[in-house]
Amino acid sequence: MESIAFGVAIPEGLASREGFAQHELLSDSQVELLGGHEYGEHLRSLAPSSVHVATTDNLALQMHPDRVRGGTFFPVLQIEPDGAARAMAAYEGTVGNVLTDPPEELWRRAVERWHDPFVVETLTPVRTMKQWAEATRKIDYHFGSEADRTRIDRRPEFVPTDSGASPARR
Repeated sequence: MESIAFGVAIPEGLASREGFAQHELLSDSQVELLGGHEYGEHLRSLAPSSVHVATTDNLALQMHPDRVRGGTFFPVLQIEPDGAARAMAAYEGTVGNVLTDPPEELWRRAVERWHDPFVVETLTPVRTMKQWAEATRKIDYHFGSEADRTRIDRRPEFVPTDSGASPARR
C-alpha cells in the first residue's frame, strides 16, 4: 500500500435526505476532528513511513460563500457522461454541456453559479452537517432539471435502523 485517504462522507444525493445526517454521517465534532491537522498527524504516525496518509473534512465541496471568498473551496467544472457540466460537484444542476457550449462560457457560468444569490443565501448560515443536508436539498431542487426533481421526489424516505447505525452512534 502506498497511500490511504480518509475523507468525510458528505450530505449529497441520498445522503441529503431528512434524518440521514443525524443518524448516519459523522457528527460535527467528528468532522472537525478528521479535518484537523493534529488528528491527521496522529493517523500518519500509525502508518508505516512509506505510506502517504491524507485526511479531509470535505468541507471544500460545500461551496460555502466564506470559503469561496477565501479560496478554500473546490473550484471544479464536473463533466457528466452525457457532457452536461456541473458547477458544483456536490449539487444537482448543470450550467451547460461540453458538446454544445464553449469551455470558456461553461467556466464563466460555473463561477457565476458559485456566487448566485440563491446559493449564497442558502449556504451562508450552514454550520452543521444537518444544515448542510437541508441546504443540499434546497439547492438540488432549485437548480436540478425536471428529471432531477422527479428522481429526487422518488427517493425513499430515510428510516434509521440500529443495524445500520455507525458504532459511534449506537
